[in-house]
Amino acid sequence: ASGASELARLDAARARTQRTATLSDDEREERESLRVRKLAAQVRALFEARGWNLPKGMRADLAVMGGTVEGHLGMSVLAGVAGLFAPTVMIAPAIYFFDASVSSPLWLALLGAIVGAALPTLQLQGKAKERRRDFRHVVSSFLDLVSMNLAGGRGVPEALQSAVSLSNGWGMV
Repeated sequence: ASGASELARLDAARARTQRTATLSDDEREERESLRVRKLAAQVRALFEARGWNLPKGMRADLAVMGGTVEGHLGMSVLAGVAGLFAPTVMIAPAIYFFDASVSSPLWLALLGAIVGAALPTLQLQGKAKERRRDFRHVVSSFLDLVSMNLAGGRGVPEALQSAVSLSNGWGMV
């Protein structure tokens, strides 16, 4: 094969990769509702006005998962609100039927809000850790395939292209 045909093939593969990355961005934007993004943008503006920033580790986790700061803040706020009301709703029958104290559900509601707001961050950290592990496996496999192709007599461009063409998963793309 001539150099020009190889270059054209590599350019076509790169264009295919860019289309795949664009599709995943569009899918993410469709999943996040407009209202959640608006709410999260307000929360982010409030945080930035007070000088509070997300930790670098959380930003890195969001980058690995392809998420946005607004999406994460929106889910944290919604989970916090759900955690605020969940214990109250579950304990309301006990208060009504058994004449229990009202102060304990208030403490449970506060605890539920804190746990609910922290839960998306904990899930993000777990998923990002798993995705990083998967990515290390993909890179290791890719390098093994390249070295086997080079040992088999292929040139560097052919070895790279051959190893890349075996998968179209997010790690390889």
